[in-house]
Amino acid sequence: MKSVAIIGAGPSGLVAARKLLQNGGFSVTIFEKKSEIGGLWVGDSNISPDMRTNQTKYTMSFSDLSWDSVDLGGRPAPMFPKASQVIEYLRAYQKKHIPEDLVKFNTEVVAAKQIPEDSTGVWLSTGAATLRWKLHTRTHRGNVKLFETHLTFDYLIAAPGAFSYPNEFPCEAEEGLLANPPIPIVHSARYRVLNDIVSEQVSPASIKKRILIVGGSHSGSDIASLIALQLSDASHGPAADEQRQKLAEAYEVIHVTSRDTFALPGFIRDPEAKTCAFMPIDFALFNRGSRPADPAPSFTVGLTSPEKSRTAKRMIKGLIFGDQGSIEGPDNDELPPYGTLSETYTQFVNCGRIRQVRGTLNKLERSEADGRLVAIIHSDHTQYPTLKLENVAAIVHATGFNSEPALSFLPQDVKAALDYDPTCPQAPVLLDTSYLSQNSAVPHLAIPGLPAAYWGLFEMQARAIVAAWSRKQDPSLTENQVTQRDRLRKYYSDLRAAVQQRHKTEIPNNPFGDHVGQLEQACRELQLDRFDYGVSETQGYICPSRYTDQGADKSEAFKTLYSIQQIRRKGQEENLWIARAVFHGLMGEWVAAYKRTDGRTKFCTLDFHPRFPTDPKYDWEYLSFGVIDGEETRLVYRYEEATDLITIWNANEQDRVKKTAPQRTLDFNRAGLDNGKDTAVAARVSSPKEGKEQKVDCLYRFHFSGPMLQSFYMRTKLEDNGTDIGFHFVRVGRRL
Repeated sequence: MKSVAIIGAGPSGLVAARKLLQNGGFSVTIFEKKSEIGGLWVGDSNISPDMRTNQTKYTMSFSDLSWDSVDLGGRPAPMFPKASQVIEYLRAYQKKHIPEDLVKFNTEVVAAKQIPEDSTGVWLSTGAATLRWKLHTRTHRGNVKLFETHLTFDYLIAAPGAFSYPNEFPCEAEEGLLANPPIPIVHSARYRVLNDIVSEQVSPASIKKRILIVGGSHSGSDIASLIALQLSDASHGPAADEQRQKLAEAYEVIHVTSRDTFALPGFIRDPEAKTCAFMPIDFALFNRGSRPADPAPSFTVGLTSPEKSRTAKRMIKGLIFGDQGSIEGPDNDELPPYGTLSETYTQFVNCGRIRQVRGTLNKLERSEADGRLVAIIHSDHTQYPTLKLENVAAIVHATGFNSEPALSFLPQDVKAALDYDPTCPQAPVLLDTSYLSQNSAVPHLAIPGLPAAYWGLFEMQARAIVAAWSRKQDPSLTENQVTQRDRLRKYYSDLRAAVQQRHKTEIPNNPFGDHVGQLEQACRELQLDRFDYGVSETQGYICPSRYTDQGADKSEAFKTLYSIQQIRRKGQEENLWIARAVFHGLMGEWVAAYKRTDGRTKFCTLDFHPRFPTDPKYDWEYLSFGVIDGEETRLVYRYEEATDLITIWNANEQDRVKKTAPQRTLDFNRAGLDNGKDTAVAARVSSPKEGKEQKVDCLYRFHFSGPMLQSFYMRTKLEDNGTDIGFHFVRVGRRL
């Protein structure tokens, strides 16, 4: 039996251990420097426990454990789980498949080297001897070193995570500014609460303090949305007082990105539905039907180009199909756009809580007038190439991660064999076999999870590693594998050259992101069983559960695929997710005009302010102020994913809900209400009371453009005279 050391107990390390143990020909030891499994998803790491994933639970799962089998306190897993729930999934996976005594917690591998078998450390360049790995480990408790060991293994899997070490702040500054910054400057991975960056000292209302979020991609939009929510909660949460309101109003959030940024919503319109219906976005992004039926898809790579970038932008806009808000500066189609996923970022931009600025933060300096910090933004705008943002009060930089510390334990000769290049964060090591997890020059080493962070790929990589290390025949590559290896090596070379020469128009945002091609090719080559439940082989959403090991139990995969089919059916037949799309679309200010029976024109306003849920049962919450026919309203709107309901509650003077039950509910499945192609209809019904029938006091018709709420019509009766009257609400322009 061959021995394998695995460094890191995150998702890629755990699934590698599972596949090795499933094979039966390997003994496994996992070294984890933290006190628990989970890697990136552990609560004290680089992700807040409340942050949601940017892929659905079906994409972030393995074929042999369904989310339906994970105990989350009696509640079903949300479509986009929180980091704390991902940890529960990984704990359940480890408990089901990996004996706990195989994991050595609080143990760091500080050095590794290859040695000839039965030797103590002399490298043999002849290659005649079988090479093994000698690891130097250090076990600790907190900052106290307990003991060190030297252990030898046949194979090594390095899965320390690609997002473990945040980059330093990449910006020039006046002398001394960064050594002792006068304002908070933190990486997005370290940011948690508003007090990390705001001062209790309130500036005059005419001088806004600016919080700069620097960097696109998911981290930038996530942090910008979080800070916008925190500021809104400071003004409109139940604990808000005059001081907190002034504090929140004194700041504005500015998101600085070097290229166009588009936030895809978590749920998009279902193109196969006859009326307005929604589905999770992964069902479209990872759809087998988006590729030709023949030939079968294979993993593709390549540099991008201005034309490809324009095509990508058209595709993203087609998915969004709504107003993303203008970006200051030119509409530059030369660069590939940032495509992120967020259910709230676009709404925050549209209602003015996030201001987008196109450009690159080049320098920080002090203002000569008042000493406040000024950010110099360089843009590609030919008329205004430089923008000065004054009164910068804090900077949160979402500028990526450094893989060099994660691989520091590897010796220089191994790094050289891996063609290690720390100056290219997109491809720091050359991984040309086993689906981007091995280098053919170092066959006893695997590095899964480094260039692409898809759980389905992690599982395919683990299978390929096991297959490579289980071969009893000639381990040399086949002609087809040599062709694939050479193609990948050329791509690595081209990509690194583009990065080094700063050819931004050629560098893809996700250089190894062909998820469908990766999984389909791996399925064929590894001779896996396809499990195309409910769809044909060439159609449907691609996820890990569609590929199972030969002869393996398929019950967990069936649970996942059955759940996917039910979600799709409920979206088309039972209006699932419409309430969610409406709820997120309501953020901001709306206005309607109407004529009374006496001929006078009146205006109505509704303003929805997001805040943190005041009851953990609910997922999102608004405090809403309104004026309808002169009557002021103060309501709390809540959305709960488990029931897919919007409930409406009366609020007291402290902006807390008055009662233990909602006053009204929006019912999108009321008998007699039919959706249109781009419209969804709901009835506002009173809460059920014993012995009394629920009453409908208002009807709504919500109009969508793609997944984005554009306007809504509300018909109700005026309480003073019972007149039936309608209001057509449109969104008020952004408040900048």
